[in-house]
Amino acid sequence: VLSIMSSLSIQLQNLKTGYLYEENGVLSRYSLLYDATKAKTISKEMALTDAQSGLEELILIDKNFETFKESLFNPDSLTISRVNTTNKENKVLNGEIDRFLYLIAPYLMLNSAHSTIEWLLFKYSINIYNQESYVLLFLPYHETKLFSRAIMLIDCKNPTS
Repeated sequence: VLSIMSSLSIQLQNLKTGYLYEENGVLSRYSLLYDATKAKTISKEMALTDAQSGLEELILIDKNFETFKESLFNPDSLTISRVNTTNKENKVLNGEIDRFLYLIAPYLMLNSAHSTIEWLLFKYSINIYNQESYVLLFLPYHETKLFSRAIMLIDCKNPTS
């Protein structure tokens, strides 16, 4: 059983490589939508613009998304760094992210939802800091390729939520 688990772990690690990249030995970006080469070329500004467009499409479907325009998808979010925020600020941010992930769950198969999740991965590392909500978001879609890609972005050795 141990050798099977080791083999599976190696296979998953190899699959992960296509969705994240390293620069000077440091992991630089997680991506749900792009391979490592493409992800490397997308600026923060471009990712935010794509996410804001996706959010606008979601607002047309459900007005409850409107509230996130001034928080998670606000241009000021470009300067936020989770590493440099206080525990209190991170707690507030986590609450906002969790509310968004709960609200977006029924719409997850829409492209507009994908671009918003991509931003949350890119900017807020939700696959690291909001692992439980992240997994719960994708779990109902366990038979899709999107689920497989999403799960590959989780660092099981370092659960933080």
